[in-house]
Amino acid sequence: MYKIRRETAAAIILQKYARRLLLQRNYHEACSAALLIQSCIRGFIARRYFSAIREQKAALVIQTANEAGALREAKNKLEKKLDDLTLRLTLERRMRV
Repeated sequence: MYKIRRETAAAIILQKYARRLLLQRNYHEACSAALLIQSCIRGFIARRYFSAIREQKAALVIQTANEAGALREAKNKLEKKLDDLTLRLTLERRMRV
């Protein structure tokens, strides 16, 4: 009778440690899976953020180039108008003399 109780107690202890080991493994696997998911999500968010920044910079470069082109065009028009007016003034002075 005493031997059966000892064997039962030993079996219970072994089962307890086996259950603990399985639960620990499952817990660590779940933690690892959660960390992997979090890491992937953080990477996705970071890539999306930096992609948006890259697009904004590209748009800014394009807008700056367009503005510079428009300014250059306006400057050229003004210079041409100045040349035309200078020529007209010169011609009018010659006609008066």
